[in-house]
Amino acid sequence: LLAYGYWRRSGEGSIQRKHSETIRKFLDFIVACDTNGNGVPDQGCTNTIDDASPAVQYGREQVYLAVKALGALLCGAELLADAGYREVDGYRQQAQRLRETIEARGWKEDHYVVALDPSAEGLKDPWSGETLHGELPGWDASHIYTANTLPLLDMVGCDLGLDDVR
Repeated sequence: LLAYGYWRRSGEGSIQRKHSETIRKFLDFIVACDTNGNGVPDQGCTNTIDDASPAVQYGREQVYLAVKALGALLCGAELLADAGYREVDGYRQQAQRLRETIEARGWKEDHYVVALDPSAEGLKDPWSGETLHGELPGWDASHIYTANTLPLLDMVGCDLGLDDVR
């Protein structure tokens, strides 16, 4: 996202040309983290927000990470296309699946939920090592993280296609 922001502001494309293979690998990783085909990463979701609820820390199908993945896929596809890659349609299709899933399943009354998957089954608490069961605490809570990706992209005129009112 930072490489994209820099490129859009400066018009200078050496970063994506120099690191295009790494960008491609990152996008392939994001696609591979969606194991159920809805576009949203459900694997590799543990993050460094360690002062938050279990759902924010390590829940599957986190809306916050879905929005970041959506931005990465759209921006990465554009960076790769500018660097001469022709095979970027798969990233754009994954982004479209993501967008549709976020809007259809992520919105609850007046907020985006933390995670689309409320199940804690099979998750391990990274702090205690305990295997969790039942419903993941905080999965449907309101939070501040979903919009984190948007300001940088808004500054350079990139619209992810999400409902602006939400």
